[in-house]
Amino acid sequence: MIKKIFSYTIGILVCCFLIGFSQAKAITIQDDFSSDPTTNWQLNGNAKWNGDQAQVDLTNDVWQRGSMWYNQSFDLSKYKSFIAEFDFSVGSKDQGADGITFAVINKSNGLNALGRGGSGLGYGGILNSFAVEFDTYRNWGYDPSYDDHIGIDKNGNLSSLKTLTVENIETSGFKHAKIKFDIPTGAISVYLDKNNDGNVDYTLDYTITDFTPFEAYFGFTGATGSCYNLQSVDNFNLTLNPVPIPSSMLLLLSGLIGGFYVKTKEKIK
Repeated sequence: MIKKIFSYTIGILVCCFLIGFSQAKAITIQDDFSSDPTTNWQLNGNAKWNGDQAQVDLTNDVWQRGSMWYNQSFDLSKYKSFIAEFDFSVGSKDQGADGITFAVINKSNGLNALGRGGSGLGYGGILNSFAVEFDTYRNWGYDPSYDDHIGIDKNGNLSSLKTLTVENIETSGFKHAKIKFDIPTGAISVYLDKNNDGNVDYTLDYTITDFTPFEAYFGFTGATGSCYNLQSVDNFNLTLNPVPIPSSMLLLLSGLIGGFYVKTKEKIK
């Protein structure tokens, strides 16, 4: 009887260990950049905290490039999905350039990761990654035959996997973006509220069919070239939703606990 009780106990402990090992905790990250963000964020290139406006400026209104990465990495294989929301501005000059990205990069790229400037949006050349671009300038060989657009990019390649034209977003005031990503399927949805009034104006859906989860940094990049704009981000919110505990594991745990309870009662009798 003692051996059976010992076996059930070991089984329960092993099952509990597996549950704890397999499930990450839900994570929520919020930052309105009202205080110096460099405790939690790595700022590279020309990216600077603008304390007066409580925002991070990825580029000023000159030829620049910048990136910023949240300095904690996350193993995407332990999460089912994430939702990122943020406000952004790509300046107010209609003939400005070039745009920004929200990017998810492999930890192997490091927190100093900063891609090519100009048409590279500060993202070009960053491997093992994917990004959503908010592009404000047509670059031949990169962009479709219109200026402002949303695009889905991968592995530092600015020839987007899919694009959606949008009405001029180089206007005063911040826009609001929401990005949903289903990690097991690679399905991504981008929602743009052009006027930041609570109404979604544009939606872009795409599935990265060959996506493999990796240890990731989340962040932003931006760049200008011979044309330029002040480009900024604010009010960042990221939610990571963990992989649910498999029902088979829960059934196994219930069975082990039930069996242990029955055997213990028999011993007492």
